[in-house]
Formats: sequence, structure tokens, C-alpha cells
Amino acid sequence: MQKMRKIIAVLLAIAMVCALSAGCTKKDKGDNTSGTTSVRKAEEKKRDLTEGSVEESENLGFEKRNLSNANVTVFIPYEPGDEVKKQIAAFEQRYGGKVTIESCLWDQRFTRLATLIQSGDAPDVVSVVYSDMPTMAIKSLIQPIDGHTDLNNSVYDQSSNDGIYSLKGKHYALTTRTVPYGIYYNESMFKRAGVKTPAEFYAEGTWNWENFRKTALAMSEDTDNDGVNDIFGFGTWKDDIFVVANGTDLIKMENGSPVLNINDPRVTEGLQFFEDMFYNDHSIQIAHWEWKEGFANKKVAMVFEGWTYQTQLLYEQSFDDEIGVVPFPMGPSAQGEQINYTANTGWGLCKDAANIEGGAAFIEEYLTAACKSTLNGVNMSHLTDKQFEMAKLMVSQKSVLPLATGYGDFFNRFVEITDQLRDGKAVGTILQRFAPELQNEINETLGFEE
Repeated sequence: MQKMRKIIAVLLAIAMVCALSAGCTKKDKGDNTSGTTSVRKAEEKKRDLTEGSVEESENLGFEKRNLSNANVTVFIPYEPGDEVKKQIAAFEQRYGGKVTIESCLWDQRFTRLATLIQSGDAPDVVSVVYSDMPTMAIKSLIQPIDGHTDLNNSVYDQSSNDGIYSLKGKHYALTTRTVPYGIYYNESMFKRAGVKTPAEFYAEGTWNWENFRKTALAMSEDTDNDGVNDIFGFGTWKDDIFVVANGTDLIKMENGSPVLNINDPRVTEGLQFFEDMFYNDHSIQIAHWEWKEGFANKKVAMVFEGWTYQTQLLYEQSFDDEIGVVPFPMGPSAQGEQINYTANTGWGLCKDAANIEGGAAFIEEYLTAACKSTLNGVNMSHLTDKQFEMAKLMVSQKSVLPLATGYGDFFNRFVEITDQLRDGKAVGTILQRFAPELQNEINETLGFEE
């Protein structure tokens, strides 16, 4: 189980690399399902993701630098896709230099990067997946980018840059806006069941935890009368959304350093709500890691995940039910503002980089192109009109990237906590039982620092 969790985390990180670089595209299979019909209609429209996004995109970016050296080496721990290569070519065309790619297997990224630095062959730019922070900074594999670019430029996602990609007041990587995670749901199932949809609640301003819980319960069912539900209202493997949506995080930053935050009453409240849905209502899918299969097989009505990519996969598999999308509802202790859960990939400057100015220019150009792709809805042609309108709304809302992903096995320890809550254990007791282990993951990560 532990190995599977780590594999899933890696797959998620790679999926986010793909999403940020706009490298995931859909092939039209030409069948007559409602999903592919929606795709063809969307492709004809060439819609913009935000109001005035074309005009905004035209004004995005940075002034061209007068580089003394336009040759840049970029470290990427995966095989670069076509869109990555396209953006590299665009940089080369604008600056007239040559971009050299250093790549390796994912599991070798830390050792390979360290070897390059120690041998005097440090690359200039490093791809930094969110789960690599703060480890890359603490291991001195990347250096602060402060002073080398305008951190306030609208291309950058300030929330992520100031959060997971920062440490002790310094920015070690930068990223840009992406469409955040949300709840995608089987609208056809809701209609067949005669249950009010999440979108209807959202439209009237009543999409809150109370109605989310009632909806999940109403969509759960024991179809074979064996006393155990086999259709569930909700499924996810990102149980920490119940904490994030209540306005907090399992780790918080104080004076630029990470601090364990499980004594925050909002954490307890969020996890208690999760336990009530799972243990008392039996409305959350029992098989923790099978949310994708559950939704595809119409055994799960709502799923929280990166929905633009997941709906793309479903349409490719000829999924024939209508799919609706809403943000995850905010908890009772959140401050009222909609805050979504995001995941993204950053870019940083390598330790001992020979061409810092060229590396900073590459990061600016790459993230500008990625931001324009998001704003203009590139590679979202598979979305229906309703889904696209929700993407427009969500990309304009505030998003946060939880801090726990980069601190050793912290996230895996958290999964063990929610496994205990699935058995109905007392939330406060379980949190305190695991507190030393959670703190140890933070300490061990920070202990890499010399």
C-alpha cells in the first residue's frame, strides 16, 4: 500500500507537468457519443478561458532582455513532450541561442542534478515539481530567484510562488496559473435519481458542506441489499481537501519556516466532517484508490480531482453520461472567499548556474507561454460549454497548493490518519497519536540543511 501511494503521488506530479506544459491533447476518435460531439463543437468555437483573455494575453510577458549569452541548459527529470519542445523553439527564435536539455529518470533527479553541480556542469534552469520543495532548496540544488525577475509580474501565480515554492522568505521556483481541481460529477446519474445537482446549489449560492453532505448521501445506494453501499456519492484520494476547504493547511509557514498545524481547530473540524461522511453516512467510496474506476463505471457520482484532464480521459474512453463541474464547497470555518486546490510545476535556477540571466529569461518566456495557453483555453477543446464556463470562473478564483506534499512521507502519514478515521476513530486522538510522526517528517526534511 505504501509503495502504491508513492507511485500515485509520482503519477500525479508527472500529470501536472503535462498539464502545465499543455502537452496533453485529445485525439478525436470520430464516434457519435455525446462526449465527442461536445468536443467537436468546442473545437469549432476557439473560446477564451477568461473575459478579455485575448487582450490580456497580448499584454502578458516581459521585455526582451539583452542577453550576453542566450545559450541555456535546462534540467527536466522526464521526457519533454511536443509542447515543451515548441516552447523551447520559441525561446531560441526570440533570443537566437540554443537550449540544451539534460534529462533523467524521475527517481534519479536528485542524484543526477547533484552530480552535475558537483562536476561543474550545473544546468541553468531546473524543472521543480511541487513535491520537490523544499527538498531541492534545502539540498542546495536550486538557488533563490529573487532579484533576477519581476516577482510581481501577472504571469506568475503569486499564491504558489509565495507558498510551496518559497522558504525562509526566498523564492526558489516560480509557476503560473492553471485551472484548479474541482468536483466533477455525473449529471446524468443525478437526473436519473431525481436529485438536485451540485451546479444547481452552486448557482443559487447554497453549495456548502451541509448540502454537499446531503447530496452525497442521496446519491449513495445499496443496490444488492447486502447491507453495504455499492454506489457512492463521493470519491477522492485527496482527503486533505477537507482541511484546505475549511480555510487552513496541515503545515503553515511562520517566519518563512514550516510549522505543524494539526492543533488548528479547523483541521479537526474538516477531518470530522470527512469521518462523518465516510463512517456514519457511508457516502464516500470505500476503495480509497479507485475513484477513477468508480466514476467511469458509474459507481461514484462525484469525484474531487484535476477535472479538466480527467474529463478528457473519460471522453477518450467514450464516456456517454453528461459531466458537470463545481468547485469543492468551502467549509464553515473558511473566511467566505472561494479557495480552490491547485497543483502545478515550477521552474527554478540551478545552484552554481553559469548563465543566471539566460536562465531567468527562459523561465519568463516559458511561463508566459504557459499562462497564455491557460487564459486562452488551449488544449481544453474537449470541454463542453458548461464545463468551459466553469473553468473560466475557477481560474479567476483564488487557489492554494497545500504544503504537505514536499515533506518526506508527510502525505503518506496523513493518509494513514484518514485510514484510521475510516474506522471511526476519534479525530483528536488520532491527530495527536500521529503528531510525532508528522513532525518527524518535517524535521527530517529540514535536516538536510547544512
